[in-house]
Amino acid sequence: MPPFISQLQELRQQLPIGIRHALQLLERTQGNVAAAAQLFKQELTELVMSKTGVARPVAEQHLAAAKYEVPRALYSIRAELYTLTEHILIRYQADKSEALSRIQSVIQRETPLVRKEWLEVSELPKLNRPQACVILLCEWLGFEDWEDLTSALYFHLDLVTTYLRQELQQDTLAVTLLAMRDRHAALQAKYATASFEVALKRIQNDKLLQGYEAEYEHLKPRLLDRLYSYVQEHIGSFP
Repeated sequence: MPPFISQLQELRQQLPIGIRHALQLLERTQGNVAAAAQLFKQELTELVMSKTGVARPVAEQHLAAAKYEVPRALYSIRAELYTLTEHILIRYQADKSEALSRIQSVIQRETPLVRKEWLEVSELPKLNRPQACVILLCEWLGFEDWEDLTSALYFHLDLVTTYLRQELQQDTLAVTLLAMRDRHAALQAKYATASFEVALKRIQNDKLLQGYEAEYEHLKPRLLDRLYSYVQEHIGSFP
């Protein structure tokens, strides 16, 4: 029979601790359940402090309220200390695309926006400028992903590029997209009398257009990074 069997049962009735860890603490305290429990609580307190940066009394308070279940304690601390947007930025910092998608959902839940499949830009004045920037850019990126880049060139691009320049300082990307739209429109006019198949093939094989598309794909990840940092810079403007 393992040592400290009765103490092990008593300790595990008090705290959510695994058998191996409990036995290790009981060995350190020579079977003193109260001392082992105190060591365990200290370990959890240090863990929560390292994950959240809160002071010891705050960590201890939330752990006690959560019956020393660390995930519950972390959730309650973050709910108390951070806004919903801050919580999303922390939780999804390794996946900026997912973070932005969730922030977009939070904004739209806080301020319902009229949609006709896609967002009506006439709804943007309901939002402050940082929120409008994020909503519009996320909507445009979603449209580009659902349809294609060519279609996205004709989806509120003038407004999109205004935000790219004025709010995100992404001048190169804005210039690339506008130049790509101009080139595509010129090619459509050039091959207006050709059959659909011929016009499509010639437009798709256009070297200049291909170059613009390659430049866009190169710059797109930077846009996601910039949108994420833009939210951080204007965190007070978000829910």
